[in-house]
Parts: sequence; structure tokens; C-alpha cells
Amino acid sequence: MGRTTMVPLHRLLSGILLVLWAVSALPAQEVPCSTRTVLATVIDREGNPVRGLTAADFRGEFRGHAVQIVSATFDTHPRRIVILLDASRSMTEEKQKWNAAKVIAQDLLRAAPPGMSVGLIVFAGNVVNSVGFAQGRFGVAQALSALGQGVEVAPKGQRRTALYDAISAGIDLLHPPHSHDVIYAVTDGGENASKVKLARVKERLLSAQVHLFAFAVAYPLVGPFAGQLDPEELHELVNVTGGNMFTLRPRPLDLPFTEAYWRSDTEAYWRSDEVRNAIPIKNRQLCLQMGEYYRMEIRLPLVVDKPRNWKLDVVDTSGRVRRDVEVLYPRRLMPCSGD
Repeated sequence: MGRTTMVPLHRLLSGILLVLWAVSALPAQEVPCSTRTVLATVIDREGNPVRGLTAADFRGEFRGHAVQIVSATFDTHPRRIVILLDASRSMTEEKQKWNAAKVIAQDLLRAAPPGMSVGLIVFAGNVVNSVGFAQGRFGVAQALSALGQGVEVAPKGQRRTALYDAISAGIDLLHPPHSHDVIYAVTDGGENASKVKLARVKERLLSAQVHLFAFAVAYPLVGPFAGQLDPEELHELVNVTGGNMFTLRPRPLDLPFTEAYWRSDTEAYWRSDEVRNAIPIKNRQLCLQMGEYYRMEIRLPLVVDKPRNWKLDVVDTSGRVRRDVEVLYPRRLMPCSGD
């Protein structure tokens, strides 16, 4: 029988330690394209931006795993804004409603901080007019002042609503887009003429990291356009990109109604103090939300293999989600070239 060679214990332990050291010296396998920068705005119940938060105040989650919040820096870097003004039939047929929409766009131009660059796209079934950033605010103001009354704004036969095409045109106007860019839509949410589908425009907004905000000038739930307008789809786009939306809507009318009654009631609404007062207040609130945000660096625990939702909350010192604030952030992560 042969002899069994015993390895001294100290040599065995030295060998194990050497292996462990070699393994620990190997570079960590980082998830491809895991570090990203996102912009998030935190607002209180009145819609005012919340300042003074740090990375420790945020908690992220992706596919059931914690997202590391590397940094959260409060930022007021001037943003570029493209105003989309809907000049389709449902917006322009009623004079007072169209006037309200133009006032919203003109007031936004006044409310936007001086450092913000502003462009304009007026659209219906196609783009009616486009003013680039090189023409400056004066060019936008001139174009808005020159807009006519009623249905003559868009050519005959082009008075349907191509909202998704207009959003795509807004992204093109921003070329190349940046994460702090904004599209601000003044519309009733109608859509019946776009070549670009909802899924595609959502993908373009998220890939470009452009935030969609909206001031919706909506019809009541009854009337000639009832059932043709869907602000909920617009709200979905706004929400998923990290924007916000305010809706002006006349109160539902009592049934039965006649078209003459409907017109007189809604025209009175668009002329009312309620509308006149809401426009500057809400425009300035939305401008603040666009202009004050947190630039966050995050590190993801898993590869983004396809467009996937993630969650971002503000938490208190005990780690509980705060219910007194809302976070506006891009809710869907897109794969990038490293994924």
C-alpha cells in the first residue's frame, strides 16, 4: 500500500488565500450600459417644485431590484421648448376656443425664463408653420400674432388632427435632442390623421429623452366632437416621458341639448374669468416644473433588454414613500447601444 502524502496545513491555507486574492483582483462585471442620467422634477400637492432633496431622498426599483441613486443634483439649466399649437378644425371652428389656445401659447412665451430657447410648430393635418430656434422668441411671437381667426389657419382639406406627426416634427426641430428638451403641446388631444403611430412616437420621445408637457383645451363630454377626442392618450404620452399636463374643460352640459345651446354655453366658458385666470397661473406653474429639476445619475442592476418600466419615489427618513409629493420622470427605460 502506497503512502499518502499529507499537505501541511499552513501550505493549504496559503494556497486558499492565494486563490481568493486572485479572484478578488478580477475586475467586477458591470451590467452593460447600466449607468444613466435621467431628469426628474418633484412637485408638491399644489404643483410647485420641491427643492433641497439629495440622492438619499430617492429610491429606485427596476424589475424587483434596487436601482442605485448615485447622485441627484438640483438643476436649472435652460431648456429648449418647442410649442406645438393645434390648429385643426376641432380647435379653430369655435372662435373663442381658438383665441384661448393662442393666448396660452403667447402667455407661455412670456412666462418662459429668459434663458429658454423657444421654437414653434403650428399643425393640423400637416405642419402649417414652423419657427426654428435661430429665429428666436421674436420670430415665434410674430408667427403667433400673424395667425388668423377660425378655420382659415389650415388649408382646406388639411383640417384634421395629426398630433403624433406634429410631436415627431417637434423632435426633428430639436435635432440633436438633449435630455433637458421639452415639447409643449397646446391641443384638445384629438388625433385622426397621423402617419406616425402612438407606439412609435412614444419610442421616439423616450429614445430622445424629450419631455412632453401639455395644456389641453378640451371639449365637454357631449357635443359635435364627443368621442372623437381622447386626452387620455395624450396624458399617457405626457406621463411616460416625465412631463405634466393641465386640462381646461367646460363642465358637462345637461342633456338633452341642441347644437346652438352647446355652442352658446361653451363659447361663454372660453370667454369666462375662469379661463382668463387659469391660463397665466397654470402656464407659470408648468414653466417652473420644466425649469427646475434634479439631474440624477443612476446605476441599474440588470440589462435593459427591451423597453421596460421602472419606479422612482421620494422617501422619508424612515424609508417610507412620501405621499405629499409627486415625481415626474421618464417612466420607461430604453435599451441603448451597449445593451
